[in-house]
This record gives sequence, structure tokens and C-alpha cells, in this order.
Amino acid sequence: MIIIEGTRRCGKSFTMDVLQKSFANLIFHKDLGMRIIKGTSISPDDYAIGRDLALAQFIPHFYWEDTFNRLVVDRGYWSSYVYGQCWRDRYDKNFWTEHLKKVEGCYGAFLKQLKIVLFRLTEEDFDRIENMNRQKDDWEGINDYRKQYDLYKECIERSKARVYSLEAFKSEDYIVQTFSKVFND
Repeated sequence: MIIIEGTRRCGKSFTMDVLQKSFANLIFHKDLGMRIIKGTSISPDDYAIGRDLALAQFIPHFYWEDTFNRLVVDRGYWSSYVYGQCWRDRYDKNFWTEHLKKVEGCYGAFLKQLKIVLFRLTEEDFDRIENMNRQKDDWEGINDYRKQYDLYKECIERSKARVYSLEAFKSEDYIVQTFSKVFND
């Protein structure tokens, strides 16, 4: 299983589109749960916590190597760590660090097969993201991309998952070549 992580506006959706076009055998998952229940009293943090733990608990019980190795997930438990601290501040860093450990503990031995691909950003990339002519939504403020990125780097330090790096804003060929290596590793 590959989880694609990165700041907002770094190219995750574009990358998912390239992967869908280039690798016919992959299974893609993008969580749409909050869109379904929006307007109810559940908090985004509570939803994310439950989703992260449920996926981590179910995957090992329903493991089929062929399926597991073809599953590509758009954002996962690292995003919960980042979003939970970047915008909501409902729980402190210690809580999110423990959440990361709990999720990885649920994966158990399967954590060795989990691959996280994180978009690597340069100063040029930050300038590009901050100057994009796209309407900002409730989940982002002005210049919070560096804070998001720093929190993702904390995940690298805290996580026991295998982490791969993907440069942001590269060509389709670069994306296909990079993921070919990740799939075969």
C-alpha cells in the first residue's frame, strides 16, 4: 500500500491522475467521508482518528498481497497529524504523536510493506504554491504551507514506515519513473 502525503497545492491530485492513466492495475482510494457527513456535529479530528485506526486495523485482517501492493491512498494518518495541529488545535502535539504510534502499531508487521510517498518542496515550490491563482478554502490560510511541510517532516522523524520522496511540480515522466521504482522496491 502506498499513501501519498504532502501539503496542499503540491500536486497530489495531478499525481493521482498521472498514476491512474499510467498504471491500469492500481486501486485508488480517496476518503470522501467528511463530504458525506458535513453539517453534522462530528468533528473532523474525531472522524480522521476513527478512519485512520479503522483502516490500520482492517488492512492486516483482509490482507491479500496482490491487492495490498496495488492500493494507492490519497492522504492518510500523516495528514491527520498535520491537519490536526495546523488548523484545528483541538489536541496537542503529544496526542497526535501518540495517534501516529497507535496507527502504526495497528498495522503491525504490515508496516514494513506500507510505503509513504511525501512531496519534497523547495523555496521555489513554496513561492509557487503561495502565488497560485486558486481560491483558498477553510483548510488553509496565507503562508501556512511551510508549517504544514515542517509537520510532515516531523512525521518522517516519528514514523517507522518506509518513506519515499517525490519532488513537487515535475513532469508526468518523472512521476511514472519515480513510482515505478517505489512499486518495485
